[in-house]
Amino acid sequence: MISIWLLAGNALANLEKQSNSDVDVKKIAEQISNQIQISETEQKWINANHLIRYWVSTEAPPYFYDKKQPVGLAIDYAKIVCATYKLNCEFKDQFTKTFSESIPFVGTESGPDAFMTGRFLPERLNYVLYTQKYLFSPWVIITRADSKSILTFQDLVGKKIIGVKGFVVNGMVKKDISNFEFIEKRTQLDALQALSSGVGDAYIADLVNATFMIAQYGLSNLKVAAPTEYPIQGESMMIRKDWPELVSLTDKVLSSLTEQDKQNLRTKWFSVRFDYGKWQTYFIYATLTVGVLFISLLLFALWNKKLKKDKLQIENLLYERQSMISTLLKANKTVITGALSASIAHELNQPLGASNINIQFLKSKLENGQLSPELCKEILDALQSDN
Repeated sequence: MISIWLLAGNALANLEKQSNSDVDVKKIAEQISNQIQISETEQKWINANHLIRYWVSTEAPPYFYDKKQPVGLAIDYAKIVCATYKLNCEFKDQFTKTFSESIPFVGTESGPDAFMTGRFLPERLNYVLYTQKYLFSPWVIITRADSKSILTFQDLVGKKIIGVKGFVVNGMVKKDISNFEFIEKRTQLDALQALSSGVGDAYIADLVNATFMIAQYGLSNLKVAAPTEYPIQGESMMIRKDWPELVSLTDKVLSSLTEQDKQNLRTKWFSVRFDYGKWQTYFIYATLTVGVLFISLLLFALWNKKLKKDKLQIENLLYERQSMISTLLKANKTVITGALSASIAHELNQPLGASNINIQFLKSKLENGQLSPELCKEILDALQSDN
């Protein structure tokens, strides 16, 4: 069972975060290096001292971002692998192509050697090998904040849906939704900016990436409208086909990490404070308190209604969320900038989005008679963590 964990944050890293990240990476690598047994083949590959070029960009915060000093959650995982085996690794935004465009060039002079994130597609096996899955985030429906016509996945029928070239979810949408217009964009940022400017009706996006980019680029007229019907697939690292040793070495590190190690890494990158330029968020703690109280009241109401009337509950949730965002924006209009107001609104948007998905999962299991006490506790623990 993969619980959804998401704290609001803006994907703007700095040198101090980079320094702290390197300290954490070295500490974890030292702890697990003695636990891992290296085969003769793997040791021979390590001794060859390959330069491993990891693909990075600003396209997938908080997994990686910042062109000048690439940092992020996925980079931390890759750096732990490199530090554990003392590998020669390079993290640079040196490849001009997008993620999907770079895959056919993996292992060549003009392409990277490894991708830190990637979902499975059979055709990609022509170019890469997959590690075990280690990052998990659901697909969600992103719309403009003033859109009231999309409340469920089936509401996408007949709409203009934006997608990113090469993304796994495109094929899933084309298979499951009929009578719609598909608008393909080159990058996630292109897709979000197009939707924000009025092109298309919805964008099927990775929850983590999309919400961080909405905050990072100040796209405050966008919202998470609803979950999709798709299960959480999970992201792996994708590595050039002639380096199976790096795949097995990476898997050994991922398997050796404790749950506390993983939680510490997630917490560090999913709680980056809002910082648009030089502005400081003086009201962040008050906003979080309001968000926690709001979610608590919502959960109490849902529980008393025995988790019935799904669509009506989602509709009420969206209305209440938009009302809260509108109230906060008006209250702070005379004392903070538009960017700061957007950040406060986004602060409420994320724990609500995360909790909403967990609530829908709980309802589904309850209605199907599949809710065991252990699963119930795990879901409620996830909700408590979000609060």
